[in-house]
Amino acid sequence: MLKYTRDAVVRNLNIQGERIEGNGLLLYYTVDYGEDGLYNTGVPDTITIENCHIIGKTNITKSGFLGGYASGSNRIVISNCSVGKDVVIGCDKDQGPYRFSGRRLQWSHRELHQRRHRLRREPCGWSGRR
Repeated sequence: MLKYTRDAVVRNLNIQGERIEGNGLLLYYTVDYGEDGLYNTGVPDTITIENCHIIGKTNITKSGFLGGYASGSNRIVISNCSVGKDVVIGCDKDQGPYRFSGRRLQWSHRELHQRRHRLRREPCGWSGRR
């Protein structure tokens, strides 16, 4: 949906699709030094995601809401978000075990709801199972 963001806010969104190529919401989470290009003057937040849900039998080929690498100062705030039990994330067999919460990312979690599924390998990637 979004390629790059700076100080973006996304609220009240349900994401659903038969097959979403890439990440579900933000394609590139990358280092952003701001308008002046200087790290020491402060860097902008990347995105705030509030009350957004990946629902239905959605299939996302990479990460759930976003993926990538950036500075620990380029914050991501996720609040009151969820991933449905029938959602499949990381659908291509040759991809790694992507997760909804992007454990490698540095972000602020507030009221983040991730269903506690056991993950299993399927012919089309990783899927949640109770």
